[in-house]
Amino acid sequence: MTQEVDADDKLHATLFTAVKNEAPFLLEWIAYHKVIGFDRIAIVSNPSNDMTNELLDCLAAAGEIIHTVTAVSDGVAPQAAAAEIANAENYIRSGDWAIWLDADEFLNIHIGDGTVADLVNHLGPRQAIIIPWRIFGDGGNETFPGRFISESFMLAASQDSEVNLKVKTFFRMSDAVVGLSGHSVHRPLLAGSLPIQSFAGCDGQSLPVHNRVHRKWVEGLNRSRASRIPANELSYEVAQINHYCVRTPEYFAMKRIRGRGWAASQTGEANKRHNAEFYQQMNRNDCEDQSILKHEAAVSAEIERLMAIFGVSDAQNQALQSAITQLRQATASHTLPEAVSSAVQL
Repeated sequence: MTQEVDADDKLHATLFTAVKNEAPFLLEWIAYHKVIGFDRIAIVSNPSNDMTNELLDCLAAAGEIIHTVTAVSDGVAPQAAAAEIANAENYIRSGDWAIWLDADEFLNIHIGDGTVADLVNHLGPRQAIIIPWRIFGDGGNETFPGRFISESFMLAASQDSEVNLKVKTFFRMSDAVVGLSGHSVHRPLLAGSLPIQSFAGCDGQSLPVHNRVHRKWVEGLNRSRASRIPANELSYEVAQINHYCVRTPEYFAMKRIRGRGWAASQTGEANKRHNAEFYQQMNRNDCEDQSILKHEAAVSAEIERLMAIFGVSDAQNQALQSAITQLRQATASHTLPEAVSSAVQL
């Protein structure tokens, strides 16, 4: 059963993220999600030194996004701080459809024309859907070619790969689904126990009642383990999240320096997750997936429009130069994982 969006009752969709030092990638990420139907993009940024804040300020001044800069206290996870701000400031309004995606994640909808409206209509009366990752590798690119929505990034993990088992949640804000969770960005906060039939699994059908993690979540318990699904629930029939997790060797190095958003005080050398072993595990170039390229022309046009906004082009160009400078400094100081630093070409 589907429920058409009433023309008199405009669909509102909010995209939220928290970022630090992501300037080279944000313009395409914002443009893409505007193209597929997000009319509200809210971004909380930590103090950055790569023109991230300057770029976002230009876009916010033009009314394209909402942007807040915040300094995270010692011992506090950046994502938890960002969720607190988003909830306090009502960035996601009642009735909005929403999702939290990182700047390397792109919502790729497979039904209809691939728009948010198509996804909402498909869900009908349900309040949320679990959407799986599809991990994309570096595509053999040693340096960043400038775009993810392009033929440069078509290689991904096989559909049944275990690296794809993490999920994000596209949900409708209501009295029952009450906000973002800083404890786990993969599913939203619920107000008490809700019927499991209110939520769809990856296949678009109701969540399996036998799954303990699903049941705990719909009972209102916010659990970090809710980030993952069992292999037998994995489906790409409705949508996937293209996750360009390693990007390229050079920008994976920047990811390590920047640190983790989920955990507190893990930047640079303290960031033990983003090492050479992680790169090898997540650099999956097993098979081709061109499904997101249906939006390539529209995204190009939207980037061109955004670049014409006062200050945006200058900030973007300075961001790319800043990234080159920081990578040179990191290489000189030997702070990169060996398997990554050997591939960085400057």
